[in-house]
Amino acid sequence: MRRFSALVTRNRNAALKVGRQLMVSALFVVGLATSARADTIYTYTGNNFTAFAGGYACSPECGVTGSFTLDQALSANINTPITPISYTFTDGNTVWTSNNSVLWSSQVITDSQAAIAGWELIFEINPDCGIGCTMSELFTADSGGTIQDMTQLYPNGSFAAGAYNFYVPGVWTANSIAATPEPSTVLLLATGLLGLGAMFSCRKLIA
Repeated sequence: MRRFSALVTRNRNAALKVGRQLMVSALFVVGLATSARADTIYTYTGNNFTAFAGGYACSPECGVTGSFTLDQALSANINTPITPISYTFTDGNTVWTSNNSVLWSSQVITDSQAAIAGWELIFEINPDCGIGCTMSELFTADSGGTIQDMTQLYPNGSFAAGAYNFYVPGVWTANSIAATPEPSTVLLLATGLLGLGAMFSCRKLIA
């Protein structure tokens, strides 16, 4: 009887020990999944347009503003095209997003502090537009001697109106945000750990 009681106590203690180890491991792995990646949002604030063509107007003032999101921060001293997770830009009238437009050019240059020091971004809504629709283009650049923000409209494939500013580049700011892990990823990790824990617990109980 005493041997049986001692065996039960030993097995119970072993199971509790495995349970504690499992909990610590699960928290550690989930913590890694949560902090493994941080998205970075780059926000552009341009200056107001100072020149207009074709009767283009916005009230009371307008210019290029917006942001794009990358799955990791830009490195220092690079000159490279980017592939944003998402973006949203506007000229004060129209909004260009990753859902309704095409990013035709996405070149950025960073300085030694990894801040954006040069860029060329071109967004187009209805880029292959012909008769019966209007292509809307948004352009911002400070690269290769081109310093300009502009927006232009091309109804039926021909230029009709636009707004511009020259040699007064806007400014960029960056903000890192912690990315939330997908629920399916966390569930998969937790399920795997629970399975391992159950297996080791059973082995100890059998032994």
